[in-house]
Amino acid sequence: MEYPGDKADMFACGVILYNMRSGKKPFKKAECSDEQYSRVFRGKWDLFWQDAPQIFSEQMKQMVQNLLHPSPFKRYGFENVNFV
Repeated sequence: MEYPGDKADMFACGVILYNMRSGKKPFKKAECSDEQYSRVFRGKWDLFWQDAPQIFSEQMKQMVQNLLHPSPFKRYGFENVNFV
């Protein structure tokens, strides 16, 4: 099975989107030893958002979650992003 490299780019877009909205990084390192990244990797979004700035709308949270999905095969691709 070929790795979808474009989905790695979308993960990076999720990090950038989070950073642009909050002025902070969503996690320090993309390693399971990083608590916030571990929450993303395990899909523990309730814990992830608990430590995030309270400025994200539900729609924005869903977009970030779909861009940061740990599985590249389930992660949003460019075609899934709605530019309004």
